Order: sequence, then C-alpha cells, then structure tokens
Amino acid sequence: MSEHAAHSEAQSVGLRERRRQTTRRELAAAALELFERQGLHGTTTDDIARLAGISPRTFFRYAETKEHAIFLGDDGFEDFLSQIATAIRGGTRPVDAIEAAQIALLRGFDAESPDRQREMLRVRRLIISEPSLLSLALAADAAKGESLLEVLTTEAPDLGELEARALVAALTATMRLAFDEWVRRAEAGETASVHALHEQIQRSLVGHFSQRASG
Repeated sequence: MSEHAAHSEAQSVGLRERRRQTTRRELAAAALELFERQGLHGTTTDDIARLAGISPRTFFRYAETKEHAIFLGDDGFEDFLSQIATAIRGGTRPVDAIEAAQIALLRGFDAESPDRQREMLRVRRLIISEPSLLSLALAADAAKGESLLEVLTTEAPDLGELEARALVAALTATMRLAFDEWVRRAEAGETASVHALHEQIQRSLVGHFSQRASG
C-alpha cells in the first residue's frame, strides 16, 4: 500500500470512528430525553431511534436494549485501558499507570462543558430511580474492573492475582467515591472539581494508613 493510500485509509477509519461516536452520543441523549419525558417503560427502542435520526435496525448495532442506550455516551474506556497498558509496557509501575490514566480522565471531566456535566447528573438521577438501569450500571462497573484486571495480569505478570485485584478495587473505589461526592455537591448546588476531590480522598487514605503503620 502506497503512503497516499495508507493516509487515505487512516482518514477513512478516523471518519468512521467519529461518526460512530457521534451516533452513540446521539442515541444516549435521545434515550435520556425520552426516559425523562415518557418514563423508561413508556419508551421503546423505535422511539429512541426515531429521535436520534437512525433506523431501528441501526439502533441494535449499538445497543442490546433501550436500557443500554443511555450508557452509550460513555465510550472512552478502551482508550483508558490502552493508556494504562502502554504505560506499563514502557516501564511505569502499574499503580502509577492507573493513577495517571485516572487523573487524565478526571481532569477531562472537569474541563467538560456545564451542559455535559448536567447531562451526567440527569443520567445519575435516572439510574438511581430505575432498578433496571442501576443493575446495568453496576454490571458495567464490574465488567470494567475485570477488564482492568486483565490488563494488569497481562502487562504486569509479576503481580499476584490477589495483589492485582486489591489494586484494582482500591483505585477504582477512590475514583467512584470522588464522582459520588461530586454528584452530591452538584445536587446541593455546590461547584467542585472531581479531580480535587479525588486527591483529597487519596491524601486522607494515605494519612490514615500512615498513622496505622506508625502506631
């Protein structure tokens, strides 16, 4: 393949990926709007597809069910895993690789527009109010944890399985807690940085464990 052909192919792949991401976001936004307006049980997959401007057949290329559609806006996890894997291969300690990827994600969220952050709050309210959505959210979190564990066991085989599981559990828990606290403050009308909250949680944990070790 010539250099020009390779460049054209790369452009084509990039365009397809951007279109795919745009469709995912539009489906998620449509599902959110309809669930809020009509209720989860009053909304069909055809309703979501129609509002997003795609065919019902295309809908199922992106989501298994109408409930899955609301989570399509969160599509950066593969990049998150890739960043961690690349850092570990380059010699970065697993804990540092995960923390660096988390910090990049948290700072990225802080830089999001107010509209995008309000959208997250709307999604969160729906998840809490609908058991089927909450179940999917918890299952998705568990699957992400297993995917991160797989990256660690593949890229850092010297880590024992228990150590790797403990690392994943601890670091993902602090990140989840930071977002939970951000949501709590946002619902109370307060402005907060999720990255700053994450740092505060980590400092608190380090302080507690340091006291225990020296006590």
